[in-house]
Amino acid sequence: MEQPKSHRRRESGVALLITVVLILLVGLLVLTSLRHSGDESVAGARGRSASRVLHAADGGMQMALNHVTQTPPDADPIDITIAGMSVQSRTRAQGAAQNLTSLGAGLPPAGYGISTGSGYVSELFVANITSLGPTGSTAELQSKLYRFDGTPGGY
Repeated sequence: MEQPKSHRRRESGVALLITVVLILLVGLLVLTSLRHSGDESVAGARGRSASRVLHAADGGMQMALNHVTQTPPDADPIDITIAGMSVQSRTRAQGAAQNLTSLGAGLPPAGYGISTGSGYVSELFVANITSLGPTGSTAELQSKLYRFDGTPGGY
């Protein structure tokens, strides 16, 4: 009868060791999945932020189109805040809002493929709109806006 007792004494630490190893492996799996889900959350937030900044820049471009359609056209700088984002008529490299750039009247300059029927544009503007989000996201849009016989349009 003493032989089974000595056999049990040799195996008594093995169960504890196996349990500790299994707990460590499960813990490692949990930590890995938590880190992965955190990365997905950050990526989703960045995507939402970029989308909001792009929509704000589009709103600024619509405002530039409204400026151009006024009679007489208003080329004043655009400097507004939309949903907490700064929207300005400038390029990223410029520090402050700039006037909309008028390229004048007549035939569109080379590289500006605007089809207006007769080819005559009463006035052509270039609008650069930059939107800056609170998290550092940036969107920069450029559009050619024109007036043709008093009718506004964009390219």
